[in-house]
Amino acid sequence: MRGAFENSARAVWLLAPGKRLTRIQRRLAVQADNNTYSDRMHQLLGTPPTRTTVDRAKEITDLAVAAGIPQSDVKRELSFGYKKMVRTAGEHLPGVGADEAEAVWSACSALAHGDVHSMGFLEREIVAQVGNVALTKLSTDSKIMVWVTTRAVQMAAYGFQLYKERTTAPW
Repeated sequence: MRGAFENSARAVWLLAPGKRLTRIQRRLAVQADNNTYSDRMHQLLGTPPTRTTVDRAKEITDLAVAAGIPQSDVKRELSFGYKKMVRTAGEHLPGVGADEAEAVWSACSALAHGDVHSMGFLEREIVAQVGNVALTKLSTDSKIMVWVTTRAVQMAAYGFQLYKERTTAPW
């Protein structure tokens, strides 16, 4: 559900702005962020990328300037962060809002990472206990799964709606 919600939020974040330039800025921001992770992966694997970091950064800057972003604003305008993306997408999703969108995403992330605070989202059943050690069965709370699933489906549907609008709207 985390992947469904996060990727749908990305689509909404990319497509929701009415101004084309803002959509372009966001797409270039995602690419710049992707390049950072790509560079790190190449470094970890000891393989050089097909194009240098400098060349790829220059290409993104050139595209941003060609789209109408002042050279002096490129770095600021192309900033990217998942939390910011999810919250902004939530602001656009009718009836949800930034806080709830972040809560859905954070709850899913906590479970995906095995964060201790995520245990509050789980149902617990002690199967056996010896002294202070308990064998515990953890399972998903069905109400939380319905909540997360509903929001992921809503976000995806809204993303598809925006996609349809953007592909049929005049440029």
